[in-house]
Amino acid sequence: MRSLITPFITRRWSSEQFQAKKIKVAMKARNANIAQVFIALDDPYSYLLLKGLEKIQQQNHILFHVHLIQNRQAEMFPEPQMWQHWAKEDAQHLADLYSIELPTLIVNMDDALVVTHHFSHQDPTSIKSAIQLFELDTKRLTRLTETQKNTARDFLEAEEKILLDLGHYLPATVYYAGEFFWGLDRISHFESRLLEHNREKEIHQGLLFTKTYDDYCRAPKHLIQDKSKPVELYFSMRSPYSHLALNRCYKLCQHYDIPLVIKPVLPMLMRGLPVPKKKTQYIFFDTLRESKKLGIEYGNVADPIGQGVRNCYAIWL
Repeated sequence: MRSLITPFITRRWSSEQFQAKKIKVAMKARNANIAQVFIALDDPYSYLLLKGLEKIQQQNHILFHVHLIQNRQAEMFPEPQMWQHWAKEDAQHLADLYSIELPTLIVNMDDALVVTHHFSHQDPTSIKSAIQLFELDTKRLTRLTETQKNTARDFLEAEEKILLDLGHYLPATVYYAGEFFWGLDRISHFESRLLEHNREKEIHQGLLFTKTYDDYCRAPKHLIQDKSKPVELYFSMRSPYSHLALNRCYKLCQHYDIPLVIKPVLPMLMRGLPVPKKKTQYIFFDTLRESKKLGIEYGNVADPIGQGVRNCYAIWL
């Protein structure tokens, strides 16, 4: 029954009318000149996001309210160590792309509480102050008493509850007009929303953060010297991101005349890993935005699970 109903629901969610109404309602319900920002001290994407927002603020009439979080929602991160390792590598690529130097992350909880205590006495609307949190020398900051540590923990818990109540789970996110935008990868969508809101004011002409897709299949083919080494794509039949990646990787490999090797993996649910509803919904709408930006058809979604996935992989292999 679920597999029969899902395409109808997702088709409605992905319609232009539904999206426009959703944004319009959110804009009326909240101050359109304020965006909520959620960062974590041990998250490299958070620092990159703040550096990006600093530039965006210079060209747009937008205020930010920064929230500091530390603890992750466990059900959203089934493999936290793998995530952290991958995040560091991926964030470094983004930092190089935008010529940003990543600081040393604050991963020790005692240090995080000291910085949290420091942050709780600052102006939460200052992006510059939030950036400086990552650049603090924690060794020079005064150690906290147990009472101060407990107060800092309470502060983090309250900040984390705001993110939870808004229905999200990732740090390095901006919440604006009813939507979440994650990291430098997605703030071009945030910029687009600002443009839509400020269209008549002619404040900002063009987007700043488009380097992750601007040069797709545009570099000269001769730059690829070893064309025998394949691109390996780990593909999940149930993953919306896999759908986008398959399209992009196929065109990429065609353009540069290099082989594409697809390695199917079972969906997370079939491997006993949790996929909470809030995470599923965010991924759907995030994929929808990306698909429109990249010109990839998406929206009428089937939800294969169980033997249907195995049958597809059997035919594939």
